[in-house]
Amino acid sequence: MSETIKIKINDDQHISAAFAHGDATLTPVTDDTLIIVLHSFPGSNNGTENIYKLLIPSLIDKGYQCLAPNFRGCGDSSGYSAEFTLQSAKEDIQACIDWAKTKDITRIIFIAEGLSAHLPLLFKDEEICILCNVVLWPCLDLQHVVNVLLNGITITESDTKKGYIIVSGTQIGVPLINELKTSVLAQQLPPLDAPLLIMQGEKDKISPYDNLDILRNLVTNRRLEITSFQDGEHGLPQKSQRESMLYQIHQFIAKYT
Repeated sequence: MSETIKIKINDDQHISAAFAHGDATLTPVTDDTLIIVLHSFPGSNNGTENIYKLLIPSLIDKGYQCLAPNFRGCGDSSGYSAEFTLQSAKEDIQACIDWAKTKDITRIIFIAEGLSAHLPLLFKDEEICILCNVVLWPCLDLQHVVNVLLNGITITESDTKKGYIIVSGTQIGVPLINELKTSVLAQQLPPLDAPLLIMQGEKDKISPYDNLDILRNLVTNRRLEITSFQDGEHGLPQKSQRESMLYQIHQFIAKYT
């Protein structure tokens, strides 16, 4: 059973999230465990080609509770796409963690894709155990992401004044572009203690496969698994790739729950 909930960020803003209870009779997973699924940007938790349309129902069928929020500026959440930043996304994730605590959740699994893939790796909480993380086609070289995103577009003084540019019909905020230009994840990410599964296409031009070394160098234990698809492009859209992904994600999560 799935419902749409609102999680308060402040007096004026909220995030909208799909929350689904799994069938607890199907699995030994208890009510204290939650899977939080994070979409990339631009995007939403219900994007047309989103892998989560397949993944979330399959997790629910196995008995897992799932929370799929829309970041502010995305989907039905407060704000406009031009207002999305990595900082606001981190605040939204923290709000999800705080909400989970009110539901007596003590164990969380993060699944995140693209531009948001690194964000859960920044979080540590004394009251919540991060069982494991699954990151899909992670964008780790943020300066490269800017170059791909802009694709030759020059930000003018007029763009800076209005605060955004339009790329493929979506407003991209100048603050986000500045964040991407100045962020160096190799310096920002902490040592990674929780088990980590990475899924990546070797032909990905937005998230080059070679950039995975950034995460490899941060893993403090041997619980790192990387699934690479030789012909895979960004988003791994092929049916065979997605079928393989679903199977391996389920196997990985089951190992640590």
